[in-house]
Amino acid sequence: MKVLVTGANGHLGSHLVRQLLAEGREVKAFVRPTADLTHLDGLDIEIERGNILKGDTIFRALEGCDTLYHAAALYSYWHKDPQVILDTAMIGTKNVLSAAQLYGKLNKIVYTSSIAAIGFSSNPEDIRSELDFNGERVSIYNEAKTASEKVATALAIRLDLPIVIVNPATILGSLDTRPTPSSQLVLQYLKKGAPVYWEGGMNLVDVEDVARGHLLAEKKGYIGDRYILGGENVSIKQIYETLSELTGGSKPKIKLNRFGATSIGALAELIAKCKRKEPIFTKELGQNLVGKYAYYDISKAKRELGYQSQSHQKVLARAVKWFLESEMVSQKIKNRVSTNYLDEIQSTPQGEQHA
Repeated sequence: MKVLVTGANGHLGSHLVRQLLAEGREVKAFVRPTADLTHLDGLDIEIERGNILKGDTIFRALEGCDTLYHAAALYSYWHKDPQVILDTAMIGTKNVLSAAQLYGKLNKIVYTSSIAAIGFSSNPEDIRSELDFNGERVSIYNEAKTASEKVATALAIRLDLPIVIVNPATILGSLDTRPTPSSQLVLQYLKKGAPVYWEGGMNLVDVEDVARGHLLAEKKGYIGDRYILGGENVSIKQIYETLSELTGGSKPKIKLNRFGATSIGALAELIAKCKRKEPIFTKELGQNLVGKYAYYDISKAKRELGYQSQSHQKVLARAVKWFLESEMVSQKIKNRVSTNYLDEIQSTPQGEQHA
């Protein structure tokens, strides 16, 4: 039997497809009709074109499958029509799971949620776990992922679906050509440095570790349960200091308050509007993320799934190296950063990870 992966051409989805193939699985890649399939070129897979907002296309794609990975999402903190982000998450999830119930032949469904649905804290000592659920709006994406996981959980119970939920943290790594808002942090540092930082923190994880975590969730995850797929909890200042060590760039010297971050977000939105592009930072993020810690306990996934992750230094080194090997940074930047040092960081023995 085959595996259907929605969002298979995306950053995470393309890694999921590769790891499934490496295990000898037959894969169907469910992608939009206009999707860029660059990261799926040359792979021995079956392409199914459709739209998760149209349930009939999902139902047809499920034919011959016994496993479903629902990874399709619109990962963005801004859209000219915010309802598109909400609909993709909520209506898309409802359509996918309703089609799965109608099909009726799936042994396991792995649903990709996000740590956005677990929520953030104003206290760095408050390490959140699978028992927590988000109760505030930080961004439109945060709202969408929270609502869609609620939809998935309710449908799983009502339709008696064999769902395991995974909540990835801040994903970095190869094949992110869009790039996602998470990777923009690294890309913008390479291009412009980071003279400022703000109070707060993230949990960083490599995309390959998250993809492996998905496969482990299929094999070992308990139906109806959720698992955080994260890495190391790191402050924003420490992230930029590590990027400085990896690249030889400058360390941030100015600590932004909420007003400063909000002002930068407003300016970024204005510049993006003039250039007719999506802003890499928004007024809403500036207002809501300063003082927030996305810190998580990954011990449950380690204990029950056998999940493992890399240090934040290795995660950042891998992300930096991938961008240096891409066409997204100038030759001047490539000449400045030593890839030998990045390789050295990645080859060091893996130390004990902090949850």
